[in-house]
Amino acid sequence: MPNGYNRDITKTDHKCTQGATMAMICEKLENLEKTIADIKCDQKEQLEKLEAIQLSLASRPDAKLLQKTIAKVNAHDIYFGLIGVALGFIIGWLTGVLDRFFFG
Repeated sequence: MPNGYNRDITKTDHKCTQGATMAMICEKLENLEKTIADIKCDQKEQLEKLEAIQLSLASRPDAKLLQKTIAKVNAHDIYFGLIGVALGFIIGWLTGVLDRFFFG
C-alpha cells in the first residue's frame, strides 16, 4: 500500500471506533470554522486600520511635494518682487521725465 499500511481490507472482524472518529472530525471542523471566523475578523480589523491610514495620508501632502510647492511660491515671490521694484523705478523715471517735459 502507498502509505505503508499492511492491512487486509477484506477482513470484517476489526473493531471500529466510528463514534470517536466522528466526534474528532466534528471537533476539528468546529476548530476550522472558529479559525476561519477569527481570520475573517482579523482581516476586517486590518482593512479598517488600513483605510484609516489611507485617510490620514490623504489629509496631508507628501513632504517632498510640500517642499517643492514652497520653493515655487518663494521663487514667485522673488520674481514678482523684482518686477515690482522694476515697475517702481520705471514709474519714478517716467514721472521725472514727464515732470521735466511739462513743468520744466
